[in-house]
Amino acid sequence: MLTHEHGDHIAGVIRSPDFATLAPKTTVTRAQLQTLTTMPQMPEIKLTAEQGQRLNVIDYETTRAFAPGMALIKSAGHTPGSQMIYVVLQSGKEYVFAGDVAWHMDGVRAIRGKDAPWITEDEPAMTAELTWLNGLMTTAPNLAIVISHDEDQRLEYIRERVLGDGFE
Repeated sequence: MLTHEHGDHIAGVIRSPDFATLAPKTTVTRAQLQTLTTMPQMPEIKLTAEQGQRLNVIDYETTRAFAPGMALIKSAGHTPGSQMIYVVLQSGKEYVFAGDVAWHMDGVRAIRGKDAPWITEDEPAMTAELTWLNGLMTTAPNLAIVISHDEDQRLEYIRERVLGDGFE
């Protein structure tokens, strides 16, 4: 499962020498597959039709239960296939893996988009997503909102044992 179809989030699967083994274990949305086969962020992650058929492809309108304790939230602001992944552990700890809705948690706190003119995003959708996440900070204080590229947050979450450091 991935938050969106950019190279830094999917290339590890697509470019892997073990793609044939990983593909049946990888679920993408129809929008993510469409982008990856027709207009990928970079040529190196373009999927062929045959590669796309090896992936698990799902589609949903707004939210979708995916597995026990896991739900998907459509959030097509950063890319057409962007989604957030909500996870609740048996311990009760809750997470929202928000992908690239912001590059730093400060963007969520300030409801401020990226200062990156080279990136084309759906600005109204991005503002709505940032506003929603900002509201969760108040209404769900025990929820960990995980921003993909926020290194400060990652290190803090590791210190607090909210996240682990690597794979176990």
